[in-house]
Amino acid sequence: MAGHTENAMQKHRDRPGTDAAAAGIGLDASLAFSSYALWLAMNKFYLQRLKALDLTFPQYLVMQALWEAGTLTVSGIGKRLSLKSGTLSPILQRMEELSLIQRVRSSGDERTVDVFLSDYGSALRSHAVTMEADINRDMGLPLQQRQLMQRQLADIKASIPPSPRPARH
Repeated sequence: MAGHTENAMQKHRDRPGTDAAAAGIGLDASLAFSSYALWLAMNKFYLQRLKALDLTFPQYLVMQALWEAGTLTVSGIGKRLSLKSGTLSPILQRMEELSLIQRVRSSGDERTVDVFLSDYGSALRSHAVTMEADINRDMGLPLQQRQLMQRQLADIKASIPPSPRPARH
């Protein structure tokens, strides 16, 4: 069996036109891999700093959404962060246990839950502002370059169809 595998690998190496990068399927040519690698690096970069705020990365994103908007519904947070209710609910539950947020059923519609910052959650904002300034300094990206990259990433996201087309074989 080992000989069969070695023969197949040798044939693959010897075949012309198998250069993955030239075919657009190598990692260096993959926008998906570049995005994934960026996400991993950013997550690691932020996690080191979020320890000081005692927040996880998803919790921090919820906090950012609430600092930005004030009060949001659970579905509004989910839409803003592209998270489904099943993923978001345990995050919000934990954040409420940590006294970061409060959740209240809407009096107008019992199915709707409003989420807002607690006093403690609001107070963390000033620490987050300092942390973000430190992050921007440590990354060394000028503001204009960072804003351009954010617009480009938003454009890429907007260009992705809502449901992928089936792969052609």
